[in-house]
Amino acid sequence: INATKSGARRTEATALLGFRIHPGGQVSPAPKAIERFKDQGRLLIAGALGESARAGLLIFSDEAAAAEFVAADPYRSAGLISAHEIQPWNVVAHRPLPESR
Repeated sequence: INATKSGARRTEATALLGFRIHPGGQVSPAPKAIERFKDQGRLLIAGALGESARAGLLIFSDEAAAAEFVAADPYRSAGLISAHEIQPWNVVAHRPLPESR
């Protein structure tokens, strides 16, 4: 959390990309773009939701990065993603993520 001189909290703007996989669709392995966006520092975290991994959530540095990812996603282009949504997310508290293994 960052504070201004007045003591007010400053938020960090990021963007959430949620998606659902079309029934019967297989999206493994993950798109190569995930590594590219991660290496560029534009993808902060990504993962599947639930045990069946029929949905996922990706957190990007900003909405432009999320939109660029969606536009280039080969699984979306192939019709394997049934729905996606990009939402701004104003982070007000966090702790550093553990190093990935």
